[in-house]
Amino acid sequence: MARGGKRDGGPADLGMPGGEGTDPGEVADGVEIRRGDDGGAYLAPRSVRGLRGEAALRVGELQRLALDRQRVEDAIGELVGELRTLGVSWSAIGWSVGTTGEAARQRWAP
Repeated sequence: MARGGKRDGGPADLGMPGGEGTDPGEVADGVEIRRGDDGGAYLAPRSVRGLRGEAALRVGELQRLALDRQRVEDAIGELVGELRTLGVSWSAIGWSVGTTGEAARQRWAP
C-alpha cells in the first residue's frame, strides 16, 4: 500500500482524472492519457511519466494532498458564505482561520 491508503499501481496512478471521451494511451501536447486501477482516465505530463518506485509514490501522494487541500478550501469558502449570510463579521471569520478580518474579506468576499 502507498501512503494515504492507496494501492501501489505505479506511475499509472499519477495524474488528474480525465474527462469523458479520453483515450488511454493517447499522447498529445506532452501529456499522456492513462487508465488507472480504478478505471478512470488520468493525465500524466512528461515530467511524471518516467517516475518509478518511491518517487512515483511520493508524487502521487503530493497530488492527492493537493486535491484534498482544494476540497477543504472549497468547503471553507462555502462555510464563509453561510456565516456571512448569518451575519457573522469578517473579523470573527478572520480570527477563526488565523488571519485578520480584512484579509478574510479580501479572500472570500463575492
